[in-house]
Amino acid sequence: MSFLKTSVFWVFLFASPTAWAQNATQDFKKVEADNGSAYAIDLNSIAKRGRETVAIICPVEAGVCVPRNMFRVAFDCKGHYVDIDHGGGPTAAPPHSLIGRMADIACAKTSSRLNKEETPSAVTIYHASYVLAGFLLRAARACELDKGAIELAFSVISSDEMKAFTKAYPTTSAAWMGEGSDNFNKATMKAGLKSECNFARDILKKTADSIPTHPR
Repeated sequence: MSFLKTSVFWVFLFASPTAWAQNATQDFKKVEADNGSAYAIDLNSIAKRGRETVAIICPVEAGVCVPRNMFRVAFDCKGHYVDIDHGGGPTAAPPHSLIGRMADIACAKTSSRLNKEETPSAVTIYHASYVLAGFLLRAARACELDKGAIELAFSVISSDEMKAFTKAYPTTSAAWMGEGSDNFNKATMKAGLKSECNFARDILKKTADSIPTHPR
């Protein structure tokens, strides 16, 4: 179970619909500059991804966030961020700037949440693994990735423990994999296939890096 706790679980959070799909209930907090320009951060999208905190943000137009302008960012909570959807490397998030203030909001929320959370339960770990596998399998087919991507997806649930769980709970494991597939589909409808395939390739790489025995 240690592999799942240290790698698959945080990778799942990166691919989780609570972080990336448009939530059924969004909660935008507006951050405004002295010149009147404003951005907003969806508080319900904030999640922890390894050492980074991820969120959905958008420029405010006529007092609202237009869905087509929403994009994903990752804060290192040390003064930098990465624009996941538009690409590029780490960029400074100066204190008191709009992006810096949104980083403060996101990092404060995940810090508070981590202090309250306990070690994930076994069912949480199992669920994360099957959802991730389902997400990767759907991405491999939709994005026409090579055979290695499909093999990698199955490797997430190929340990003896996971095989035993699949045998004991076939309906549950299948439903969780279906959930992962649905997450990919929903995100594609929001961001577009090209964007989601690029995101999936990043997840595939991180998953491969998290599995010591997987060939590079």
